[in-house]
Amino acid sequence: MDMGIRGRSAIVTGGSRGIGRETARQFLEEGVRVTISGRNAQTLERSRDELAKTTGGDIHAVVADSTKESDIARLVDAARQRFGGVDILVNNAGQMYSGRFAALTDAGLQEQLDTKLFGFMRAIRLVHPMMKAKKWGRIVNIIGGAGKEPDPYMFGSGITNSALLNITKSLSTEFGEDGVHVNAVCPGWVDTNLRQRNAQGLAAELNVRSEEEARRLLGRLKINIPSTRQKVRSMSGGQRQSIAIARSVYFNAKVVILDEPTAALGVEETRKVYDLVREMRAQGLAVLMISHNMNHVFEHADRITVMKTGRVVGTRRTVETSHEEILRMIVTGSMQPTPSSDPTGRQTLRAVG
Repeated sequence: MDMGIRGRSAIVTGGSRGIGRETARQFLEEGVRVTISGRNAQTLERSRDELAKTTGGDIHAVVADSTKESDIARLVDAARQRFGGVDILVNNAGQMYSGRFAALTDAGLQEQLDTKLFGFMRAIRLVHPMMKAKKWGRIVNIIGGAGKEPDPYMFGSGITNSALLNITKSLSTEFGEDGVHVNAVCPGWVDTNLRQRNAQGLAAELNVRSEEEARRLLGRLKINIPSTRQKVRSMSGGQRQSIAIARSVYFNAKVVILDEPTAALGVEETRKVYDLVREMRAQGLAVLMISHNMNHVFEHADRITVMKTGRVVGTRRTVETSHEEILRMIVTGSMQPTPSSDPTGRQTLRAVG
């Protein structure tokens, strides 16, 4: 793929591993001259050497700490001296500050802000004049999903990332007239060392011992999910319902309440949810299903309770009642039949509206 950036100069912060390293590799394969930065000299130099060998590209490495203004200035100056300027900036350096509000400290939050928020802004401030002068530039901020969807476990990262999204949007408008495009990438879970460290903390909080345990639970309930690392919001409606049910089962729930579990689902997704309901029942779990779908209720429930205006009208065993009786209970709010005479003088039942 020709991205039209051959011969350009790029800085990738946090470029010694993970997303940053892969970004640098793809730039090099596109003919971009790349400067990567990182805090660990040994890891950084090893990545530089390996990338140069595998791609044959022109890559330079600068040890820099994004929390230090002087290090960022030195990084940008090194790229300018070696490659004549900076056309592309990928702000990737950062960390996840995991934990709930009670675990949040001023020092921890300050480090997070210095690394990502102020680190990104300082780098942008230094490269923008060069890009503006050329009427061409690309700035990409690697942010994270916590800025878009607040998560109590990602409290610190959420604060930083939401601020970076605001900055990105504002600068895209301000810099756009000069040919400098500013964009954000909010990746989901990527299997890097950073993800593994954060996942370990989340596992400890939720008392989940391993991904293998999660897979066993899904298998026990016969739930088919492509990956235990997939973001729930990217799943289908039926899969999201299944995951929610599996979570309750994991925490040793004795009763699972399903409120309109198939609302807005298609035929196949609905079938999968009710397959799961049958599986839970087979494993001895009590399932309380709230539904307005009469056919589903009769197909899957052992007992049916009718409520009207917050009051229990009555309960019937499914095998001992009929659609007509349940419908009458719903309409009349009573278990007693309403007598009426037909022209032949026989007693009949009528639904009173």
